[in-house]
Amino acid sequence: MNSDERAFNKILRAAGVFLVIIGLLSIWRGIFRLMPFAGFQYGLVFSIVGGCFALLGVVFLVMTVRKEKQWKKALEEEKARSEEES
Repeated sequence: MNSDERAFNKILRAAGVFLVIIGLLSIWRGIFRLMPFAGFQYGLVFSIVGGCFALLGVVFLVMTVRKEKQWKKALEEEKARSEEES
């Protein structure tokens, strides 16, 4: 993994955390603020959209963690091969 991929993973990780926080806040607002004020339908729709944001954030986080694990595994295999050759 080169430096560009690492930088992109850091950006995705930050975006994932941001989306999860926004999603959870949207769910909370939809349930506790909009349902009593605007009705069940609007609160439910707002909560579903917040859930989609949170899910997208979790996908970003899982994707970056998997990529980091793959990179570490490839690095370890490369080290093992270089030790065997010498």
